[in-house]
Amino acid sequence: MYGLYLTGTTEETIKPSTTQLPTTTSPGTTEETIKPSTTQLPTTTLPGTTDETVKPSTTQLPTTTSRGTTQHTIKPSTTESPTTTPPVLYSDCKDVYDAGYTQDGVYKILPAGWPSAAFHVYCKMDNGGGWTVFQRRIDSTTDFYQNWDTYKIGFGDVSANFWLGNDKIHYLTAQKNYKLRFDITTSGGQSEYAEYAEFAIESETTKYRMNKLGSHSGKAGTELSRNKGSSFSTHDNDNDGCSSFNCAEKNKSGWWHMDDWCSDCFGYFCSCFQVNSCYYTCTGENLNGVYNGGSGQNIFSSDIVYCNIKFVEMKIRPTS
Repeated sequence: MYGLYLTGTTEETIKPSTTQLPTTTSPGTTEETIKPSTTQLPTTTLPGTTDETVKPSTTQLPTTTSRGTTQHTIKPSTTESPTTTPPVLYSDCKDVYDAGYTQDGVYKILPAGWPSAAFHVYCKMDNGGGWTVFQRRIDSTTDFYQNWDTYKIGFGDVSANFWLGNDKIHYLTAQKNYKLRFDITTSGGQSEYAEYAEFAIESETTKYRMNKLGSHSGKAGTELSRNKGSSFSTHDNDNDGCSSFNCAEKNKSGWWHMDDWCSDCFGYFCSCFQVNSCYYTCTGENLNGVYNGGSGQNIFSSDIVYCNIKFVEMKIRPTS
């Protein structure tokens, strides 16, 4: 939970007195005892300030104070709630990090050009700080086999399993140059990562085509480069270019599916789906697939290497 101090304002509540004030008399007057008040006086706010109640968070933000201000500490709540928003809305988690908010948590941002209200994101502050998370899988409680409109606006809980939303990802990656990172935990408990030096997706006009994906590093995600240039597909909006199958339906996921291998018959790999006696594949990366699903319907990275992933988190950070 974070402490937050509003610069230049002092909000004080005058509490009732519990001590009897002294008796005062003057010549020719009747002696009266001034009794203590039992009513709380109204809260006063200095002119030009806004009296706001800041809701509690479960994560401690850095405490900031300025000269002439009174320090107020917001006590923690036992209920999960979004992180207190900094007084200025930032465009991404890197701006939040650079402003001094250096702990992981939920923050509210407003990307450049975003046509709607500011929205909450989860910020990761490791590996250089300021990563804006747009996808996470930690268990099977959230269904990622969703339709086009649901992937467009986003779904889930930004503190747990979620997809931020294709519209939001587009506006985020259009405002600056970003790199992509995802961290996975394999079915055997091994931690691996992938980084791509560039990442961006276009708007809904081009079906959220992945138009940027730079050079790769790390052991995971080695096949994602094959998805570059692909439009996003869902089971009700097929944009994969494969004439034989609806890859989003076969892989049970919204993703940048492709047609590179969709007509080739393979032996069994975890990235494949079976049709009659043959196994086919549309992608070597499927991080939105069914969590711990069956053959061709599970969550995997690097094609045949990391199958049934236990954890994955995808995030972006400006390159400069």
